[in-house]
Amino acid sequence: MLGATVTYVAAELVVSSFSGLYLRHLNYEPRLVGVLLSLFWVAFTLGRLGLAALMAERPLVRLLGLHLLALGTVACYLVPPLAWAFPLLGFLLAPTFPTLYSFAREAIGPHTATHLFYAGAVGANLIPAAFAWMPPGALGWGMLGVMAWMALATHLLRSQHEAASPALRS
Repeated sequence: MLGATVTYVAAELVVSSFSGLYLRHLNYEPRLVGVLLSLFWVAFTLGRLGLAALMAERPLVRLLGLHLLALGTVACYLVPPLAWAFPLLGFLLAPTFPTLYSFAREAIGPHTATHLFYAGAVGANLIPAAFAWMPPGALGWGMLGVMAWMALATHLLRSQHEAASPALRS
């Protein structure tokens, strides 16, 4: 659970922090880069609101599906004419933290759910700091790696919880 939180927060911040730099490296115009970054956060907000009902049934299965779609979207970074599609990531990642938080409260209790916030702080500080050292041309591959790590963590979390408790499957 905590590992999934670290990877989600890292993925969100890496994408939102370094997409602009990477798009500039791909020679996207600064104005377009600014618009795309804004659209990422608009899509993120719409995803939180719009996907909440979808996540009510089989949330970890659906979350894994969203993360696999996000992984495919990040692959667009590697094809420069398609890199503009990255705001879709905001929509796909949006329900992650609320879903993880609700499972933490069920699975590990309300008192230990606060550890999710500490895990989020680790993901917010350490992983993006490592990206600051990457050359701009490698950022697309790095973001693909973080997204793959997040999808794997979600898959492992789903497998673990379905094996441990049938009540957590719904």
